[in-house]
Amino acid sequence: MNTAKIIRFQLDSGTITTLKTVHIPQEVTDGMNIEKTIYIYRPVYEVYQFWRRLSSLPTIASNLEAVKVTDNRHSQWVMKAPLGEIKWTAEIIEEVENQLISWCSLEPSAVPNEGFVKFEPMLDGRGTEVHVWIHFKPPLGNFGSWVANLFGKNPEKLLEETLCNLKDKLESKGLADTQELPVYTD
Repeated sequence: MNTAKIIRFQLDSGTITTLKTVHIPQEVTDGMNIEKTIYIYRPVYEVYQFWRRLSSLPTIASNLEAVKVTDNRHSQWVMKAPLGEIKWTAEIIEEVENQLISWCSLEPSAVPNEGFVKFEPMLDGRGTEVHVWIHFKPPLGNFGSWVANLFGKNPEKLLEETLCNLKDKLESKGLADTQELPVYTD
């Protein structure tokens, strides 16, 4: 059974964009949600460009072994897992330059997933608010989630670590404000 999902975002311009309707396998809608936000003292375009260069994501995500970009919308992912490698293909389903990247995995997928990364200027104008939402079904369901936690691979902690690594990497490229800003879960 497939479920239709419509995702809506309010962009910086105040307009609301609707991502195209995506038919997602039922097992994805039964999975886990992870949501994190971090503040990075770098311009929006710079943070967006780093993230959009998907092949560079393994440099900040310890659980990613490789991301191979196959064309402008498709990529192949390899993730390290407690019981071996997990592979899937993802498709970018919506992209608004310097504001939003949204994706979903393509069937068949060892880890059915979807999500978005939203980039917004901070209110003080000194950096970027990065908001990530990921929805996925762990391999082997609840048992797979339990095994991952047992081996210290808690998905929420891994995302937090990835965002902190992104902040460290980008802020060390230039003169960043030394004030620490928290990572928080919505």
